[in-house]
Amino acid sequence: MATYSGTFIVEPNEFPIRAQRFIVRDDEIAFDFRYKTSHEAGEEFSIDDKARLQPEGFYRCDVIDPKSGYDSDQAIIYILRAKVQKRGCFVEGFWHEKAEGAYKFWGTLLVYRAPLSGPLSFPPEERRARGIDS
Repeated sequence: MATYSGTFIVEPNEFPIRAQRFIVRDDEIAFDFRYKTSHEAGEEFSIDDKARLQPEGFYRCDVIDPKSGYDSDQAIIYILRAKVQKRGCFVEGFWHEKAEGAYKFWGTLLVYRAPLSGPLSFPPEERRARGIDS
């Protein structure tokens, strides 16, 4: 099971949504979405949750909009399609805020590759100096 990440195209283009983590399973999609709204002072918000498969074939996640923290500011994330491909995952869905309306999002997320850590993350000259590449 692969983990994907990338940025969605959002319509209307009021704020970008970045999928830090997006994992497709048979009955759910686990995700960590990050976004900044255009009317906030550059503050970043995060929703780390799971969308459950519905009998109608789409995935749904009910969340409290983290911008406010009030129960009345509910947002619903619908993932209509998550098509796993060889090098990524095409995702299409929409974000519906009770107070503000719906935002369509889509895009192809790429397979997440963790940054190297440990000896292989050193620059070539440092690896040679440490005897790692010899």
